[in-house]
Amino acid sequence: MRYNLFEASVVGYKNIKKGKESQDYLDYKIINDSIICTVADGHSTDFF
Repeated sequence: MRYNLFEASVVGYKNIKKGKESQDYLDYKIINDSIICTVADGHSTDFF
């Protein structure tokens, strides 16, 4: 089976103002005829 996977990470407005990079994360694994995706949206405040 063929998969087309598109990924992108965009730095949000608050992180741009703070001079920080994007904290997003994406990983995937192809197993047999399936794909497993993991997506995490980072936390932009110092509390986290």
